[in-house]
Amino acid sequence: MSTPVYMELQQFIRGTGRIAVVKAPPGSGKSYNLLEALDGALADGKRIAI
Repeated sequence: MSTPVYMELQQFIRGTGRIAVVKAPPGSGKSYNLLEALDGALADGKRIAI
């Protein structure tokens, strides 16, 4: 998935972003996009706390 919102979230998490708030209706893919972005951050060697 490469929507503009996903790309922005991934860039934010992989960059210097520390806190992100994602607000969207149910079923819009919030959890999926978060997990995909966090997977990329882990691949970059970042630590993740949920």
